[in-house]
Amino acid sequence: MRVPGPTVRVPGPTATVTEFVSGPQPVETITAPAQTVTTTPNAGPTSTVTITAEPSRQPATEGGTIGPDNNDTVLTFPKIELSTPEVVGLGIGTVALMMLLIILGMWAGYYLGYKDSDKAEARFLKSLLTK
Repeated sequence: MRVPGPTVRVPGPTATVTEFVSGPQPVETITAPAQTVTTTPNAGPTSTVTITAEPSRQPATEGGTIGPDNNDTVLTFPKIELSTPEVVGLGIGTVALMMLLIILGMWAGYYLGYKDSDKAEARFLKSLLTK
């Protein structure tokens, strides 16, 4: 199953276009989706058109999506800084939890096995009484 990643609109690059126009021209601004075109008059026979991308309304992200076609799969994880007592406490707590789970599993196995053997013994004794 493939989960699609988020779609992010990236603003286009800034480009400068020079066109030759005879005489000064009035200032005009043309706004298109994702681009702003501004034409300004020039003292000489040329005018400069500057195309700039509109700023993104989405904040920059620190993460990304890894797809099946990505060749560079470098993952960075945030560094977690813990003091020595915190690390020791975390380690002891983890070991204690693992021991508790092991003991609980052993007790459950013993209890279920005991009940099963008790039922088998009861069946055997009942079979002796019926004969």
